[in-house]
Amino acid sequence: MSSGTRKLIVGGLLTPGRPPMLHGAAICIDEGSGAVESVREAAPSGDHARCLALPGSVQAHLHLCQSLFRGMAENRTLLPWLRERIWPLEASHDEETMFLSVLLGLRRLISSGCTALVDMGAVMNTGVIVDLLRRSGMRAR
Repeated sequence: MSSGTRKLIVGGLLTPGRPPMLHGAAICIDEGSGAVESVREAAPSGDHARCLALPGSVQAHLHLCQSLFRGMAENRTLLPWLRERIWPLEASHDEETMFLSVLLGLRRLISSGCTALVDMGAVMNTGVIVDLLRRSGMRAR
């Protein structure tokens, strides 16, 4: 384990495949990138002995440019919702509001355990989205 590595010993690790769960796991994480360096069986102990580690979730369809608009266009069918609210709101973005919208969306995703996403982009200020996604360290398309 290198100096920039943190070891967590958890009560269980939920993994895809068979067996679906490893009881008692030592997980070594690179503190700089957050990447998992290794996982091995270990007797549960310490502060996280009663915790379960889960893989990050994937948000497969997202519009980060719309994060600031949550709750502003309710109770409309799709086309009126787009024409009357969403498209005009998206068109009003400048670089600063796009930055804030994407940052807000990323904070929500990261705080809920999401580690990868597919964003639909925007017509204008797309560079802001790409720049923030690169800087965030999230896996993104």
